[in-house]
Amino acid sequence: MFRIRRLYALETEADRRAMDGVSGVFAHAFDYDPQGGARIASQLAAAPDGKIEPMLLIAEDGRRRVLGFAYILYFPDVRAGYLEWIASDPERSARGIGGALYEAAREALAARGARGLFLDVPPDDPAKTDADD
Repeated sequence: MFRIRRLYALETEADRRAMDGVSGVFAHAFDYDPQGGARIASQLAAAPDGKIEPMLLIAEDGRRRVLGFAYILYFPDVRAGYLEWIASDPERSARGIGGALYEAAREALAARGARGLFLDVPPDDPAKTDADD
């Protein structure tokens, strides 16, 4: 069993531990981007500017260990969200965590009045992706 919650800030020790868990999942899932977790943390900790609202949803087990996350940027002026990152721990067997995070992202955006959720998906074939761009 797991639960999904939104992490709003990094003000408490529990928030920072959760962010450490997100960074760990990020590092396992996206090993080509070792600073990705730190970028998410800095964007979450930055003062809101009213143009972009970062939304971090985390899936946790009963012991509050992070099993996965979804990181969304919400643009209130156009009422749209961009799913920047979504991942679950690749070392655990599939348990529907990614699908549940995606649905939670849709629900969170709908609650904000979003008209759409966008994402960029590269092809499965690495040869069709130009890594130098």
